[in-house]
Amino acid sequence: MQAPSEIAEPCASAATLQPAIAMLPALLEALPQAIAMVDRHLQYCLTSHQWQTYFHLGQASCIGQPLHDTILQTHAQLAAAIACCQTTAQPCTLAGGHTVFGQQPFTWHLTPWYDGPTVAGVLLSIQPQPLERLTDVPTAPLPDWLDESQQRLERIIQQMPLAVIEWTPDLQIVEWNPAAEQLFGYQRAEAIGQTIDLMTPDACKPDLEELTTALLTNSDRCQQLTRNISQNLTKDGRVITCEWHNTRLVTADGELIGMASMAVDVSDRHQTAAQLQEQEQFLRSIYDGVDCAVFVIDVTADGNFFYRSYNQTAERWTGATTAEVAGQTPEERFGPEEGAWIRQMFQRCVDLAQPLTEEEHLTFGEREVWLLATFNPIRDAQDRVYRIVGTSFDITRLKQTQAALQVALQETEYQSYLLRTVLDASPDWIYAKDQDFRYILVNTSLATALGTTVANILGKTDIELGFSPQLVFGNPEQGLPGFRAEDLMVLAGQEMCNPCDPVTTADGASRILDTRKIPLRDVENHVFALLGIGRDLTDRHHAEAAIRQSELEVKEKAAELEQTLQELRHTQAQLVQNEKMSSLGQLVAGVAHEINNPVNFIYGNLSYANSYIQELLELIELYQAHYPQPVAAIQAKTAAIDVEFLLEDLPKLLASMKVGADRIQQIIASLRTFSRMDEAEMKAVNIHDGIDSTLMILQSRIKATDHRPAIAVQLEYGNLPPVECYAGQLNQVFMNVLSNAIDALEEVVQAERQPTTTDFIPSITIRTQIVESGWVQIAIADNGSGIPETIQSRLFDPFFTTKPVGKGTGMGLSISYQIVTEKHGGRFTCQSTLGSGTQFIIQIPLQQPTPAETCH
Repeated sequence: MQAPSEIAEPCASAATLQPAIAMLPALLEALPQAIAMVDRHLQYCLTSHQWQTYFHLGQASCIGQPLHDTILQTHAQLAAAIACCQTTAQPCTLAGGHTVFGQQPFTWHLTPWYDGPTVAGVLLSIQPQPLERLTDVPTAPLPDWLDESQQRLERIIQQMPLAVIEWTPDLQIVEWNPAAEQLFGYQRAEAIGQTIDLMTPDACKPDLEELTTALLTNSDRCQQLTRNISQNLTKDGRVITCEWHNTRLVTADGELIGMASMAVDVSDRHQTAAQLQEQEQFLRSIYDGVDCAVFVIDVTADGNFFYRSYNQTAERWTGATTAEVAGQTPEERFGPEEGAWIRQMFQRCVDLAQPLTEEEHLTFGEREVWLLATFNPIRDAQDRVYRIVGTSFDITRLKQTQAALQVALQETEYQSYLLRTVLDASPDWIYAKDQDFRYILVNTSLATALGTTVANILGKTDIELGFSPQLVFGNPEQGLPGFRAEDLMVLAGQEMCNPCDPVTTADGASRILDTRKIPLRDVENHVFALLGIGRDLTDRHHAEAAIRQSELEVKEKAAELEQTLQELRHTQAQLVQNEKMSSLGQLVAGVAHEINNPVNFIYGNLSYANSYIQELLELIELYQAHYPQPVAAIQAKTAAIDVEFLLEDLPKLLASMKVGADRIQQIIASLRTFSRMDEAEMKAVNIHDGIDSTLMILQSRIKATDHRPAIAVQLEYGNLPPVECYAGQLNQVFMNVLSNAIDALEEVVQAERQPTTTDFIPSITIRTQIVESGWVQIAIADNGSGIPETIQSRLFDPFFTTKPVGKGTGMGLSISYQIVTEKHGGRFTCQSTLGSGTQFIIQIPLQQPTPAETCH
């Protein structure tokens, strides 16, 4: 059991209550109380054996007989109590009354019973009032008839299909029949001793407390809660909807000893009721939402008519509400004249017993309206028309339109003439075809183009007019759709547009039309024909074709000029770079040659100077050995020049001079290797020598400065054979790539995001290896900031640079790309990720192809 929910309480279905109804007579016979059911007319519907015995009704059936007159006469207040119970639908108790059981008074209990949502009658029961408290009466064995009744009652409870639960005032369960086991899933042993919130979901337990308090205290709400619908929880966790009937159990002296509750699962019924309520709301929304007036008329048995209700549209049209019109006759609603005419229509609908449609001319206030009304008769079980449901559509505007149309129809002939004049004056080809593809409208322009007359075209198809089947039905091989395929599409409801429709006129001239076909629809929106309009655009198409040809030629010339300009840029860049490198190479070679001669002279004489000085030193040692006591002048000079220091430091000085001369020779060799002035032709060289000489020249930029640490250069040379190349030009590529890498690293160090105080160490990695078959790869990578994708595609364009003015010309990578790809037939690519550095990859073949291979 649970607190009443907010669910509307529906009427129990016959299928749900049928088992309980079948058990009802047996239950009545088992109860000690006398029980009877009467309808609203106080006629017996059901009586127990005790009732018949107490009131001497005999053994014959009294169903349908009136309540015994002597009962009402004996207890004058009983009739009023029964009427109050029917009216208020609330149970009541009436103490005192006719004495039975040998002058023992009894108490009346009156409870309303329902037929659907309305009270159908009253259930009466009588209970003897004790003459004295049971505690004061000596204990005696139960009479046999009472023990037998108790056993019969126990069997009925156990066999009853409704769940029967008895619980004490402290909410403990003391009785649990098999139907309760089946409904809630708990066995009797599991339920006995538990509290009644065993079947209550947690969310509903506050309401359960309110319910039990009201029932146990017999508060004002107790009578309302003897029957309720609630949500309950089964043992397996399912939530079901149950209908509960609760009865207080009291002793003869009125002491509460517990509650008896009966429950039945009405989940399906509840769901059905919700669906019915939803359907009712849906129908109500339609009833009040349709844009037509809906009214209901009750037809009485004597043939009179009374308005029952209006929908919202009817209220809006008439200015009267349902409450105002309910119960009015047609005459009361619309006056004697209009009301009599409306009554005649209602009577015709009843006489015909079938829907009737009529036009109505009514007055709502000061406004006159025309309505198209339909009256639908509703029959009862006896096939009598007891109600009429009417709908009315406002056709006032339609009437006004019809009047205006009548005037317009008088001008039809003039309008037709005007239309024909407009069609024939148009230079466009205008025509219409019906569903059978026959021409029903043709203007003079089309007839002239076909070399015939309008009259000769009307009523004929394209085939009948002499068009070839290929033009009419199409030719898939030639890509011709045909007239018929287009017409079918338009007659199916689609619009068709062909801005370039080639046709041939009767004189053999080829024309180009802008053809448009649209479907024509009737008042019911059905396509009944197609309208075609063709505009001659031959001259415009020829002009557009000439313009397109001219634009194409201009684009071709522009492309040629763009190609020429690109070649000029490359040539200019190559010439500038060649001149620059030629001058630089000559300068480097000349400087190297000029430096080489004195360096060779110095380097060649250092060995002789060393030999001579050693001999002089040996001579001094001999003098010191054989003349230990030199003259005073020699001793003074020896002390002045510190002979001992000179003897020790002079060999070191000569060795340092030799190291410097060796370093100068290495630099000169690197300059000569880089310039390759004596290697202008392609020849096999050691690529590593070119890289080393380039690094030697860039040594001043690689070593540490005041603004950054030294750049770490990591060489990962592979085992490369001599490579055929233009050594000087390839060294130029190495110089450009390494210079850009050094610039990128200096930018990172100088940027605010990489101050010199961080652990960032600029580095360059050079890797060489053999790739594929017969190709060498040189990869030069730095750990700079990388190159954005937006400019990577422009790196090899001439004069493109991201450096400020005066820092670069944008020629280095462009010239390098030409040297690698054009001079050596190789590949020059860039791989860069923003924030992760840049890597340039140079790939050239180990051996250059011969002129014959190149031509092939």
